[in-house]
Amino acid sequence: MIARGLILVIVISGLLLSDLQAQVSVFGTVYDEKDLPLQGVLVISKRLGTGVATNLYGSYSLKVYPGDTLEYTMMGFRKEYVAIGQEGGTARHDIHLYPDHLTLDQVNVIGRRNRQKDSLALRNEYGHIFDYKPPGVLKYGAMALSSPITFLSELFNFKGRKRNKQFKENLLSYEQQNFIESRIPYQLVTELTGLEGDERALFYNRYLRDYEFVKYASQYDIHQRILQSFKEYRALREHNQQHE
Repeated sequence: MIARGLILVIVISGLLLSDLQAQVSVFGTVYDEKDLPLQGVLVISKRLGTGVATNLYGSYSLKVYPGDTLEYTMMGFRKEYVAIGQEGGTARHDIHLYPDHLTLDQVNVIGRRNRQKDSLALRNEYGHIFDYKPPGVLKYGAMALSSPITFLSELFNFKGRKRNKQFKENLLSYEQQNFIESRIPYQLVTELTGLEGDERALFYNRYLRDYEFVKYASQYDIHQRILQSFKEYRALREHNQQHE
């Protein structure tokens, strides 16, 4: 019985090692239609059901298997897909996402999105990640008795559990950032500060992405935060220009 268990361990370890060697390291940058980097885009492995979110500079990196398909998704933008055809090594994929326009009477308008509805849709699609909990001691014991192969597979699936935990954190951050943008629209920032494009994105990311503040703030509080932050931003910019 012990010998059989050792053989199972060796077989599963070999499978895990071969899977790791076959993975492809994918990286790149996601841009909007104006070639500006997009933060918070979810890059999802369709095979694994997990993924990562792009950083402040729109960059991402993750490991996937040959034959996998990556999905690039962000609320307010059309999804894009990339098939991974190569075997091992690295692959760069820079992607552009375009606004999800709604057509009405042959006139294109940008629809106002329902953030609560979008959030519910996200949780429905990735409920297995939001609800994922690693098996406890009792469940591991029952699993070992009823299905030794499943038990060993779950026991050695360290990377899978870590990947699920990281992706859950990414999904929660994604929800929070979209909530912030629903309370503080970019157009409001432009109206109060005159900033646009890259400079507006820099200001927004540096001063306004505070979920705990936005969650409880009134509209007046938000206006005051934007104006006060812009005052600090302008003073810092003038200081830097004087010392160049």
